[in-house]
Amino acid sequence: MNKTDYLAQVKDLHASQQLRERIAALPATRRRSRRFKPWMGVCAGLAVVVLGGFWLLPRMGGSSGGGGGGHDEASTFMSYAGPIFPLTTLEDADLTARRHITLDFAPWQDGNSTDIQVKDSYVLTNPTDTDQIVTLAYPFAGSFYELYPVTLTADGTELETTIYPGVGGSQSIGSWEEYAAIVEDGDLMAAHQEAPTLDTPVTVYSFTDFVLPESDAVAPTLAVTYPWSEDTPAVMTYGFNGGAIDREAGWAQRSFFLPQPDSPQAEDPCLLIVVGDPLEEYTLQGYRDGGCDPGEELAGVTATVTQYQSTLGEVLDALCQAPDTLAQKYGEEIDLMSLPRETFFDALCKSLGTSIPSNMTRLEDVFSWCNVQERIFYAEATLTIPAGESVTVEAAFTKEGSYDFTCAHTENRGIYGYDLLTQLGSNLSCTQQTATLEDRGFIQIVRQNFGFDLEAGVNTVTLDPASEHYYLEVKRIAE
Repeated sequence: MNKTDYLAQVKDLHASQQLRERIAALPATRRRSRRFKPWMGVCAGLAVVVLGGFWLLPRMGGSSGGGGGGHDEASTFMSYAGPIFPLTTLEDADLTARRHITLDFAPWQDGNSTDIQVKDSYVLTNPTDTDQIVTLAYPFAGSFYELYPVTLTADGTELETTIYPGVGGSQSIGSWEEYAAIVEDGDLMAAHQEAPTLDTPVTVYSFTDFVLPESDAVAPTLAVTYPWSEDTPAVMTYGFNGGAIDREAGWAQRSFFLPQPDSPQAEDPCLLIVVGDPLEEYTLQGYRDGGCDPGEELAGVTATVTQYQSTLGEVLDALCQAPDTLAQKYGEEIDLMSLPRETFFDALCKSLGTSIPSNMTRLEDVFSWCNVQERIFYAEATLTIPAGESVTVEAAFTKEGSYDFTCAHTENRGIYGYDLLTQLGSNLSCTQQTATLEDRGFIQIVRQNFGFDLEAGVNTVTLDPASEHYYLEVKRIAE
């Protein structure tokens, strides 16, 4: 998304004039920061869109990440953790609100953590003579791969909360203005829409019952080779490791390492999925390794091939696992929030209705891409506010800090940033907003616009709702 896109999306944004001016000042080419994930190497290139049963190729966009420079005196960090958003309601409720947020650095006590504990509290008052039932929606930034839970309480009692993933976002969102554009683009409404069925017809080739002759081959491989031209249908795989295309000779190849019969991988599906009609022809050939080079053929390698018709949605549904299962597959220890497989699958289908990088012909990469895609999640709960009364609603959660990578040697080495938004996307009109900093003696403030003064004992300040963005950048006090 470039500056023109932002200006078009922010036209009717419920935000301050400051936000409009900030977006107008964005560079024409969008800066993209990156947070390194286990699967980041698979996510470069063009975008593929599933639309009306066809695979389309839109134009390229985006740019590479930069250093720790900033704008509006705040830094633009290489790894941006996203802002703290304000509470909103799905209904246009007749409520008044007062907001108080606490940024607590207690987790820094262990000497390693750079997370903070956030308590975002609202006194919601119903000035009418009728009870009001509202659906609270608290936005928070994250990904399926890395998601800290949000707890919502009302007068100290925990509310039953449902999490809805937004569909806007990219592999790595690099600024609060990008989140602003996502919010204005109707992300909350899209989070409640039904996922598309993805009924694009596909022909599936399933490979089973492998025969692997005894040999000294270090990595026996089975390759599927078929004629290729610019008009050849898109081909995706699951369980395959390699592939190649010879445009001049007019052939394409997909290949996978043959598992040992007693290995866990022997039960994993090996599928070749052709969008639309079947391949006109194909050949199977064994090789001594994944290079599949001429002269390295391995005789006696065979497999049973079962061909059947399906849809893209049915294939994805059969293969899709819960996001924590995907993370564990890549050796991750999961102690964060894990959403249900059905929630992840719905988000995947919605993402495929927008765009994914075109080099993701391996469905494993599609799943991984959706897993690490940064987006806004919405914690929602129903609340009744009696006529003429007030209820205190609090959102409590762990918040990561934004940072520059240590190897980058920028001026922000050892500095961590935390920021919040005062009213973006919220239909609550807060009569007062205040913030408290619980520094716990662990931090030194490097840059801020809150107005905290730790030396003078000023750790509670009043926020100006006309200032959309507040930021705090700190470093650890050396012991």
